[in-house]
Amino acid sequence: MGNDNVWDNEFLEFEDSVMKALLREDEKISKKLIKQYESIVVTDRYFSGDGFITEFEVRNFDNRLNASDLLHRFEISNERIVLRNVHAEVNALEYGARFLLFIDDGLINFLEGFTAGSEKWPNKISNYTVSILQE
Repeated sequence: MGNDNVWDNEFLEFEDSVMKALLREDEKISKKLIKQYESIVVTDRYFSGDGFITEFEVRNFDNRLNASDLLHRFEISNERIVLRNVHAEVNALEYGARFLLFIDDGLINFLEGFTAGSEKWPNKISNYTVSILQE
């Protein structure tokens, strides 16, 4: 990993803010996703230089999304959905950061965060603003 400060408490709070924003992105599926997030366990987290990936395991399958939850917005059923309309202004990143939340087979799978410019991911997240982008 080569970056001891990346996963400190400030980063974990930042990641939680990003996840909560992503989970609010779509009202029709947000209740089930929030319930999944409440039972989630981090199975892996790694740093790529210009971002990070956090892998999750959902412990409670009762709130798995099904095809009827998705038909209003997505053309396919439960294979893969990617929520992506969240941006963060972050210290030391001129263009901020973007995020992708991958939902596979109706369950939260992993979060990818990356710089929106060519900068490297900062060693420390101390100042940020998370916002939902309008489509």
